Amino acid sequence: MKEKKGHTGEFAIRRALRKYVRKKLFLVPSSVSGTLGRELGLDSKALHNYLMRAKGCDAAQWRTGLRVEWAKQLLIADPGALLSEIAARSGFSDRSNFSRQFLAHTGLTPAKWREQKKTIAES
Repeated sequence: MKEKKGHTGEFAIRRALRKYVRKKLFLVPSSVSGTLGRELGLDSKALHNYLMRAKGCDAAQWRTGLRVEWAKQLLIADPGALLSEIAARSGFSDRSNFSRQFLAHTGLTPAKWREQKKTIAES
């Protein structure tokens, strides 16, 4: 079956993104933004267009969202871990960047988010 014009390669993109998530490649720190297309062996413009249409964000925002979701799991699973450890294990370059990105995605700092989850669990 022929793909519709403007949707060329979407199957390949979805497959590559699923593999990226399954292998947790989003945890590997990347110093250069916009490299996701190269990492996946995909055309960067096609990837950008797909993510904007399907997820409403660009590649960097998508990767950061995955990292924040992973960090949430770590904050619950390892409540005694230092935030700098959680940041490193979640693919963030440092604690400051981690806190800033976490706040932008959740509306709470990692410490406040962890405390809120702890309070809910104890109720």
